[in-house]
Order: sequence, then C-alpha cells, then structure tokens
Amino acid sequence: MVPLACFVFAVLGLVSLSGRALSRLQTCTMLCSLSLIVAELTKTQLKLFFGRTWPDTFVNDNPSFLHDGVYGFNLFHGGRGYASFPSGHTAVTCAMITVLWIYYPKWRPLYAMAVFGVGIGLIGANYHFLGDVLAGGFVGISSGWMLTSLWKAHEHFGERNQKR
Repeated sequence: MVPLACFVFAVLGLVSLSGRALSRLQTCTMLCSLSLIVAELTKTQLKLFFGRTWPDTFVNDNPSFLHDGVYGFNLFHGGRGYASFPSGHTAVTCAMITVLWIYYPKWRPLYAMAVFGVGIGLIGANYHFLGDVLAGGFVGISSGWMLTSLWKAHEHFGERNQKR
C-alpha cells in the first residue's frame, strides 16, 4: 500500500511542478497518498516506542492478554509481538478518510461507517484493544487534517501572491 501511495504522490507531485494546477480529484488523491505515508511512518515509530502486547496470540507464540495474561506497554521493546499500539489499520484508514471527508463531504455517512467498521472489526477479532484503535484514529485523523490544512494554506498563499 505504501509503495503505491509513494508512486501516486510522486506522479501527482511532478504534475503540479509542471505549472498546471491539479484538479480537485487529483489534489484529493495526492493528499490521500501523502496522508497515508505520514500515518504509516508515524504509527511505525509509535509502535516501537510503546511496545504494547496484543490482546491475542498471533505471531510466533507472542505474549498476549488472552493467552498469557500479559497486558501493558514495554517501551522500546520492538518486535512484532509488541506492536499493538497504535492500530496501523485504523491509522491508514482514518488518514485517507479524513482527506475524503474534507474534499467530498457528501459521502460522510459512508466514511463514518467505514471507520467504525474497521475499528469494531479489529476489536471484535481481538486484534486490538480499544485504546489501540483510538490512538490509530488519532494518528490518521491528525495526518489527514494537518496535510489538508497545509495544502489549503499553500493554495491560499499562492493565490494571494499571484494577485500582487
């Protein structure tokens, strides 16, 4: 997913450097790609920092809450068995949905259902604790909102400078 997002961002970035303004769809696609990349990089670093164990055992007999009664954070532990916090699936979902939410508000009920579906599915299947999903949502929403805000400020600044 990240290599595709990088490719899309690079192509649309080159198009914008050509001096031609991006369409609304192209801008939204570029911001979705960039937001996904930022959320992915952020959640990867946070997983390493927090080192939280999973609710259930999935990887190489990793310690978990349901299997071993292990619950908690192990700062800077590293490893796949200690990468529950924050939820990466929720982070990348919310990163893209936030950009779509801003650019195409007509579909907000569908976006909300998608985000809740991902969160409920991850918690219901014992892949994540509620806090993991909430933190992933925060990472994703922050990424999408900040990048969209920066892009809109950049566009506004460019328009203001062209009038001078």
